[in-house]
Amino acid sequence: MEPPREIPAEPSGQISSVDEEMDRVVTVTNNILSSAVSKRASDIHIEPNEEAMSVRFRVDGDMRDVFELKKATAVMLITRLKEIAGLDIKEKNKNQDGSVQAVIFGRTFKLRLENTPAPAGESLVIRLLETGAKPRNMQSLGMTDPQVRSIIDLVSRKRGLLMIAGSTGSGKTTTIYSLLSHVNCRTRSLISVEDPVEYTIPFAKQQQVEEKRGVTFDALLKSSVELEPDILFIGGVRNNYSAGIAIEYANSGHVTISTLNAANATKAISCLESLGTGRKMMADSISGIVAQCLIRKLCPYCRVLKPVSDEEREMLQPFTASIPTETAHPVGCPQCGQAGYFGREAIYEVVRFDQEVAEMVRAGESVSGIRSFIKKRGDYLLSHHAVEKIRKLTASVKDIHDKILLTEAEL
Repeated sequence: MEPPREIPAEPSGQISSVDEEMDRVVTVTNNILSSAVSKRASDIHIEPNEEAMSVRFRVDGDMRDVFELKKATAVMLITRLKEIAGLDIKEKNKNQDGSVQAVIFGRTFKLRLENTPAPAGESLVIRLLETGAKPRNMQSLGMTDPQVRSIIDLVSRKRGLLMIAGSTGSGKTTTIYSLLSHVNCRTRSLISVEDPVEYTIPFAKQQQVEEKRGVTFDALLKSSVELEPDILFIGGVRNNYSAGIAIEYANSGHVTISTLNAANATKAISCLESLGTGRKMMADSISGIVAQCLIRKLCPYCRVLKPVSDEEREMLQPFTASIPTETAHPVGCPQCGQAGYFGREAIYEVVRFDQEVAEMVRAGESVSGIRSFIKKRGDYLLSHHAVEKIRKLTASVKDIHDKILLTEAEL
């Protein structure tokens, strides 16, 4: 895999007028990057309008306006970043992507850049990935202790497909890296096919898709299966080919781990069906499906506690018989940038494909029928975990209701 390029140092020596302008662009670039890191941004968006360029950060999942740049300065900034990331600076009419490495506040980040043509001019999205960061503890991601024990048991087995389901940006890959940190890759071989590689897994063979070099996702997947690792990590089931490989490899006596865009664990069944996977193959191969959703955590420095209101009680009654007496609400303070929120946490459900669930899948039971069954037997689902976040004063009732409970009520 080609290493990311490094951002060059600022110019030195005698400075011409052109150098002065470039020096100013370098300063603006460094200010944007350092501000993004200090504000805990995951992405930087440089977007054109008719008169100027806006710079927005994605923080805790939400977009925030941060800077406005003169259009000429922003065009030079985008051109410079494209050049050092290996993109064609003359090509402005099609999407390109590349990467560059930067050290910010003594921490090393891989910046993944993607430009997009737009009527008002070229835009650029920069994703910040800290290369030295270690996978987080699963409890710190938001999992309960029983959920942690359950998925560690699933990955410790000799065979089976473990799917991590959730919407785009819900933290699925972060969960997988945390889970794989529990695998001893000295005694079990692990091969991954990723786009991109976000964390390093010690003693694993991690492979990254490089479309520009002809290293495609499907080609890497095919070669990985031929090596027969104990564990195959597929960074996303994206088509019928990757779905088929994930199912077949798990069914052949290996562990496969992958992700899928689905609202919950049972919806993942219909998503796999849409990719051409038969119910019998699912029943024979899947060991469990983990579904997750990210929520914003209330800022611990400024949240306020109030007695539960009648409106909140009405929101919660369909989902729990034990209504909390007080609830937390966002306010806003300097610590959280006046947002009222600080960080994010995941809500999970783990549905194990035991004999009862597998037989329902094999028999062609509807997704709603399977979900109704696991609810009645007492499985700990997204709605249960969501209400627990309210009880622990981690999230507000309105946020949980709008993000999770409303969807669950429709199922």
